[in-house]
Amino acid sequence: MSLKQQLTKHIMAAMKASQKQELEVLRYLMAKVKNVEIDQGEQSDQQIQQIISKQIKEMDEAIRDYQRAGRQDLIESDSAKIAILQKYLPEPMTTEQLNSLIDEIIAKNPDWPLGQVIGAVTEATAGQANGGQVAQLVRSKLQ
Repeated sequence: MSLKQQLTKHIMAAMKASQKQELEVLRYLMAKVKNVEIDQGEQSDQQIQQIISKQIKEMDEAIRDYQRAGRQDLIESDSAKIAILQKYLPEPMTTEQLNSLIDEIIAKNPDWPLGQVIGAVTEATAGQANGGQVAQLVRSKLQ
């Protein structure tokens, strides 16, 4: 079953169970996916996961703003939404796994510049690692 089909199935289940917040989050996500599909065509599971990751990143940034403003109610709301969205992402790589992957890519391609190594690692992780963390680890290994 594709990720899009899973989302549709979970929307129906949330409607039947009257889970308002989950339903709201999943409907919003499906609207985002459909908007991207209008512009770019059918999206693969990996592309949908990238959309989910982008939504989580935006909510994380909003949470930081809410913390500065002292808005605990909004922090809790967005944290709950993030928890719902994270169910649809693959299990994140551990730092040890990521370091091992970086070492392997550097060993195979010792002549590559920093940006090319970061790109290869990002592609290999397929959404299982934060881009900032990847860049930081690659920089530390190449310097």
